[in-house]
Amino acid sequence: MESPKVFISYSHTSEEYKIKIREFAKMLRSHGIDATIDEWELAGGKDINVFMEKKIRDSDKVIIACDKNYSEKANSRSGGAGIETYIISPEVYSKHDQTKYIPVIFEKDIDGIAYVPDYLKTRFYYDFTDENMNYSEEMLIRDIFGKPKFTKPPMGEAPVYIAEYDEVDPKSYMNGIYSLARVSRSKIKSIQQNNIIKKFTVELSNIYNDNLITYNEYKNDPINITYKKIEILEPLIEPYIAILEAELMNNSLNVNDLILMFEEVIKYDKFLKPNENTSTDGMWDHINFSIYELFLYTVAVLKHHEKSTLLCEFLHANFFGLNRFQNKKYCDFVGLNKHLPSLEVRKTSLQLQRISLHADLIVERAEKTKFKSSTIVKTDLYLAYYSEIKHSYDIYNFWFPRLYIYESMFRHDELFERLISKRYMNVFLIEVGMKDKSELMAVIQKYKDDFAKNEKGNRGYSQSFSSVPLLTSVINIDLIGTIE
Repeated sequence: MESPKVFISYSHTSEEYKIKIREFAKMLRSHGIDATIDEWELAGGKDINVFMEKKIRDSDKVIIACDKNYSEKANSRSGGAGIETYIISPEVYSKHDQTKYIPVIFEKDIDGIAYVPDYLKTRFYYDFTDENMNYSEEMLIRDIFGKPKFTKPPMGEAPVYIAEYDEVDPKSYMNGIYSLARVSRSKIKSIQQNNIIKKFTVELSNIYNDNLITYNEYKNDPINITYKKIEILEPLIEPYIAILEAELMNNSLNVNDLILMFEEVIKYDKFLKPNENTSTDGMWDHINFSIYELFLYTVAVLKHHEKSTLLCEFLHANFFGLNRFQNKKYCDFVGLNKHLPSLEVRKTSLQLQRISLHADLIVERAEKTKFKSSTIVKTDLYLAYYSEIKHSYDIYNFWFPRLYIYESMFRHDELFERLISKRYMNVFLIEVGMKDKSELMAVIQKYKDDFAKNEKGNRGYSQSFSSVPLLTSVINIDLIGTIE
């Protein structure tokens, strides 16, 4: 979906208020809306009137941020707010499509009456002074995208040939997935809800199969083909989260179904289309990217809902068909984290000054979900340390946290500094499948010994100045479980 362009008209009431507007604009941008304010683009020497006219004309929506100062200047036609009122008010009165201009309230008088310019007093507005601001935020974002939360109910079932999706519809491949998400969101236990993860697996397999890359496709466009396919698979994330959460709330999530799902879809690594007999590295990178991404969200959801026992069962599973070593048919979750050579080809060919396109894409997409990038970065690091608790300092059994270059933004130590608490320590012991504190301390001591013997040293991207923080730097063995 194309990002709608939004211009925010506001008054420079005070520095505090400008910060509030700036944060408001950032919030919109974090939700895929190309929002802008004058201070981001209006440079010295530019004609203010021309700038405002162009921004108002070229934007899909214009948000009118209303406070006392703006309303007074708009009514008196003074200052920047007055100039913008001269431009906006004729359109509000004359144009048949008046939904372009959206009042947003940031201040009320002592009687609780919103400050709104006279020419907008009869218009519907969004209240950002209310305690229920999150609701206003969702409704405003839906309004900007033209996706209202509440719509007219259907009149009845249309004939099958009317309801049938057009084969050329670019979103038709998601129909089955969205249908499962809707069923899951209903949170109603029923026969129809059984085996939702199994049904999701079937739909996911079909999508992967339909988006396989042929040798000629990859050979003719190695820079873009994988990247485009990764974009096609992005809509899987949100319905997958919805399905997992609904299954957890219904107490109907079967970890074995999750394990079987990943076992099924990893088959599409090295899977060729019919009549194809030639391949090259990178042809399946989009599928491996999607599997890695879905695994991160699986762990994030289980941790968010504090499903320690399920998490332990899931992360201690070995996946059939996940072959990292010759003649071995099983591998644990570490094998789901694969290097994607096609993204390195893209980075080099386009001379992109980035450490990891893989990490950039995961973090960028996470900002569009309910978990945000901070949670996904922490989840990635959690899996790295989890793999080391399982395998000690083993270079062949290490989940490389591809997102660690973003960890400085989110304080990686939050993951384990709570181990000082006995309560949290006991939860963590369940997650890693250990009986008591002494077992965990013994594992960490072994890690320290193995690290001292290993000549590889720290691990990280070769282009990065930073490395993955060591397990012993995030877990203080002397403080584990020392407070109630």
